[in-house]
Amino acid sequence: MKKTIIIIITLIIGIIACNSNKETEVLEKFIPVQLVSIDTKEISIPIHSSGRLYPESISKLSFKTGGLIKKLYVKEGDTIKKGVIIAELDLSEINAYYSQAKNGLEKAKRDMTRVGKLYKDKAATIEQNQNVKTAYNIALSNLKIAKFNLRHSKIKAPQKGKILKKFSEENEMISAGHPVYLFGSTNNDWIIKAGVSEKDLLKVKLNDRAEIKLSAYDNKFSGIVYEISDSLDQNSGTYELKIKIIERDVKFVTGFIASVDIFPSYKRKLSLIPYDSLIDSDGNNAYIFTIEKNIANKKMVKIIHLFKDMAGVLFENITPAKIVSDGAPYLVNGTRVKIIK
Repeated sequence: MKKTIIIIITLIIGIIACNSNKETEVLEKFIPVQLVSIDTKEISIPIHSSGRLYPESISKLSFKTGGLIKKLYVKEGDTIKKGVIIAELDLSEINAYYSQAKNGLEKAKRDMTRVGKLYKDKAATIEQNQNVKTAYNIALSNLKIAKFNLRHSKIKAPQKGKILKKFSEENEMISAGHPVYLFGSTNNDWIIKAGVSEKDLLKVKLNDRAEIKLSAYDNKFSGIVYEISDSLDQNSGTYELKIKIIERDVKFVTGFIASVDIFPSYKRKLSLIPYDSLIDSDGNNAYIFTIEKNIANKKMVKIIHLFKDMAGVLFENITPAKIVSDGAPYLVNGTRVKIIK
């Protein structure tokens, strides 16, 4: 009888222990997770580019007449004042033309006066009188041309600025209009020339906000989109934007390397989620987990942009109200979870 009672007690203890283990096993299958609410809003996705710093006003300075370059007074990098002579031609030939034109005008004037008197006295024909008047007008035009060439045989700085590049050398024959210097005014604003793709070009509008980071400084500068090109740069394969810096309190130098973030007026509706919620990312695709009746459901999202603290994504179908934040890496599709706060 005692043996029978002992066996029964042993069986009861075994059953209780077995049930306890099963309960422990069931509890261990629940993975604790935390949920986070989804924030969806219209967002301006920044367009990143890079370029160099230039004065807004850049011009190619040249002689308005051809000839032999006598002297170049400045070199690349020189800062110059308005009105300073920076280059001049050899004036030997130009002065000779001027003297010839001046003497030709004096002779034509004498001829016109003499024939005019003869015409009044009826000693010259009307045709002769008209011919000397025509000759005088031609001589007057020649002198004007010679004066123009003499006056523009020197290049003067149009305003305060800097020599960005030198194209010619002394004792070099140069044609009219051929550039001698590339000149940048330092009186005006400064711009960044940056290239963007055709896809990004369609998103940008004039006066869109921009942030500029120059290689020479730690702080950022504010700017706006100042000009948008409508033609492709064949060398870079991009479209050029000019970004004007609208505030500065430091010295700028032409050629500084700039990193630019443009914030277009065009906005896109995105869901913002924490990085901890993303798993199994592959390029622009990643996965998150939603919870339905304490069961984890794996869903794919498309990553549109990575912000400082959040990822801007698009969901395939309906955007959920909440997703898993803490605990996402430990889940698989169908895992039983326990939501904790």
